[in-house]
Amino acid sequence: MTTNPIREQERWLLQECISLDRGDKLIRRYWNVVHLTIQKTFVLKGMLFIQEDVEDLRNEVFLRLFDNNCKKLRQYKADRGLSLAGWIRMIAAQTVIMYIRKKDRAGRLGSNDMISLDKSEEETGNVPAQAMEALIRRLDARERLLQVAETVRRLPHMRRLILELHLWGGLSLQDIAFLTNKTLGNIYTIRCRAMAQLKELMMEA
Repeated sequence: MTTNPIREQERWLLQECISLDRGDKLIRRYWNVVHLTIQKTFVLKGMLFIQEDVEDLRNEVFLRLFDNNCKKLRQYKADRGLSLAGWIRMIAAQTVIMYIRKKDRAGRLGSNDMISLDKSEEETGNVPAQAMEALIRRLDARERLLQVAETVRRLPHMRRLILELHLWGGLSLQDIAFLTNKTLGNIYTIRCRAMAQLKELMMEA
């Protein structure tokens, strides 16, 4: 009987994690798999995200895999037809979906970036002029960012998606082409047209 080298390697990776409490090789092996799965799940769900979201969720996925004495890894059964990579991709996608469903989820434009105007007004007497200027600049920048984000939402779906992934998600055009199953040239053209339309809409506002 011929041994499948990939399945054999997966078996050893599992054994090292479960029996020897060593997960470094598994992390290195599936680091990019988890990273791309998280990005792709956000895209498929039509959700705006930033790189910090991806990095936090990537860490959360590996924590889930190793938590409770590797409970999630122990649940994997190779005889059910799913590869270990497929199992880990499924857990990564589930982690993103759970994150999206949280009512208090905050992205770049979420509550974590809000500034309490009442509090800032109460403290103006104790705030140096330089700090106040920095606060005002931050408020102005936030207002401009909100205006751009609102205008981007008026673009056609694909143009909007590509700009959101590129501007807020921090993804390269090559990564976006991979995630959306389009050619790099096609993505470049769509982005150029999207930027031109965005500028027109911003000038009309």
